[in-house]
Amino acid sequence: MRLSNVTPECVVSVCIQTYQHAPYIRECLDSVLKQKVNFPWEIIIGEDESTDGTREICIEYAKSYPNLIKLFLRSRKDVIYVDGKPTGRRNMIENIMAAEGKYIALLEGDDFWLDPHKLQKQVDFLNSNPECVACHHWHRYAVRDKETGEFIVVDAPKKGQGYYPERTASVHAIFANLMRVKSRTIMFRNILDIFPQWFYRVAYGDVALSMILGKYGDFGFIDEPMAVYRRTGQGVSAYNRANSRELYAHFLQWIRIWEWGVMHYGGQHFSVALKTIDSFYEVILSRTNYRLLICVKAATFALCRSHFPVRIRVGVFFRVWRRFVKGRIVRNRR
Repeated sequence: MRLSNVTPECVVSVCIQTYQHAPYIRECLDSVLKQKVNFPWEIIIGEDESTDGTREICIEYAKSYPNLIKLFLRSRKDVIYVDGKPTGRRNMIENIMAAEGKYIALLEGDDFWLDPHKLQKQVDFLNSNPECVACHHWHRYAVRDKETGEFIVVDAPKKGQGYYPERTASVHAIFANLMRVKSRTIMFRNILDIFPQWFYRVAYGDVALSMILGKYGDFGFIDEPMAVYRRTGQGVSAYNRANSRELYAHFLQWIRIWEWGVMHYGGQHFSVALKTIDSFYEVILSRTNYRLLICVKAATFALCRSHFPVRIRVGVFFRVWRRFVKGRIVRNRR
């Protein structure tokens, strides 16, 4: 339980992580500054040494709001890489560690908030529901208009996207892959004083963070789209669905997160997590049209590089091959 930094003078710390977001960071910061709240709060910006003008924009805003914004100018030499790709993980962790608020809200520099009452609604929810460690909500997408090239806000799809409209849910729903807690939507209690080592090794931080937080309580949900996810195609989770190698690498990262998450809980939620992992292998095989090379890679990972006990690895290994054989038979009959 983290108490050292938390002060009674600050209720919410908004932690913004940004890198190479010059076209978008003003909209992000303006959406945060429009929040209407009845409590003291702070904005923490972690700028990860951008070269496109993002850093200069952040400095401008910090000078304009010196009593509200705390700007941390970070260095690329401290960036954490996962499978050779740079991430914003160090920036996010250091922002969280610097937060003095009772609650923490996250936002990436290319996303933004829609509802000026978002923070107030989430604070009111957490104050009224002490059994919840976090509160999240739904979101919308910003996508490029094919004719103008400008971003337009549209409804986000819900099916298969982690939309789980229960007022409260446990981490079990995350392991079952029914619920996804998006970074731009979450507010959580400022209780983390250390992150497990596996959190530094996985690609997608929002799912891993929600698994870690789930040890401390349930997740509340406000069924309103109060944030916008900008689909730039540049994030760490972006991949080319038509490229079998990129698709394989993408879902392999999901498998790693679920494996580490199960181990973090000492095997709790294992059965439902294993079903989710099996579903990821099925996606890898089916979306690559049951290519032999992809199957060999997936089965080899399951048997030789998984973090599960040997008997579990063997079971997954054979299930991967059975899915491959069945898929090839069906494919060849068409």
